[in-house]
Amino acid sequence: MTTSNSPSVPPVHFSRRHKVIRECGLREAVTLLRDYAFTHRNCHRIMLTTMASNERAIRAYRACGFVAEGRLREHAWSDGRWQDEIVMGILRNEWESARSPT
Repeated sequence: MTTSNSPSVPPVHFSRRHKVIRECGLREAVTLLRDYAFTHRNCHRIMLTTMASNERAIRAYRACGFVAEGRLREHAWSDGRWQDEIVMGILRNEWESARSPT
C-alpha cells in the first residue's frame, strides 16, 4: 500500500504470514491503515497492488473501498511463473463519501 501527498508514509507490505493479518484479518488491517493515512497523514490517495489470482485479497480491498485501476500484465514472478498484478486505489473524497451518513 502506498500513499501520495505524504512522503513520510512508507509503503506497507502485507503477507498472510504476518501476525497482524493472522490475528485481525486483512480487511481490518487495511481499514486501520487506510483510515490512519487519510486522518493522520492527510493523504490524497492510497494505492496497492495484489496478484490477480488473489481473489480473497481483491474482495477484501473492494470491501474497504478500493477500486481496480489497472492490470500489470505478467509483472511478478511467483510460484514459478509470471503473474498479473492488479493495481487498486482509493481517493480521499471516495473515503469521505463512504463515511458520511446518507
